[in-house]
Amino acid sequence: MYRQEDQQKELDQIIESLERIRRFTGSPAEFWPAFLEGSVRLARARFGVLLVQGDAENSWKNLCVWPVGGIRGIGGTELKTRMEEIADISASQGYAWENAGAGMRSGTDGVVLGIRLDLEEGNRVSVAVFFLAEDTGVAEEEIATRLRLVSDVPSTYQMGRLARQARTDVVQFAEALDLTVSAVKSRLYRSRQAFAESWLAMENETVQGQRRPYESPAL
Repeated sequence: MYRQEDQQKELDQIIESLERIRRFTGSPAEFWPAFLEGSVRLARARFGVLLVQGDAENSWKNLCVWPVGGIRGIGGTELKTRMEEIADISASQGYAWENAGAGMRSGTDGVVLGIRLDLEEGNRVSVAVFFLAEDTGVAEEEIATRLRLVSDVPSTYQMGRLARQARTDVVQFAEALDLTVSAVKSRLYRSRQAFAESWLAMENETVQGQRRPYESPAL
């Protein structure tokens, strides 16, 4: 009973940390390792990989791994190929998993599981792929359900980042506009002064020209 309660407490803490990552304000270079770390812990995986594929691309690009060097320490080329196959299925179906140990060299027995991430990136597809040991004690379907619940975390972070950038742009625009208005007001003030001085000078010249020779300048 204690062990089950302890596991639930740990799970709650992991979910809370992922919820905080939704509101992360750092750079993408800081966000992705933090998100993958939380997801790896949530799935009880040995490591996780962020794979990205463009519309005109046939191959997957590895953008981030957590922990660093995880895939090099386990799988090699064969496991990498299997993970990309799972990424292909996940990209079209949303998620997928498959036993990765069959017919592969010792040390790679386990489960490969992929989740498509909810990101608005045009034709680019992003999939998080995880390598799990066979003895996680949690069914693959349950792990997939957990990961699907946090698959929108990157999208929330992305929208927050865009919103913050938009606010910054608005402030910068407003500041630039204020400077422009100030400059215009200054130039208008100087123009009015120059016009008033010119008007007074012209009026004095007109008055001087209309005086009779014997009139006093004071009149």
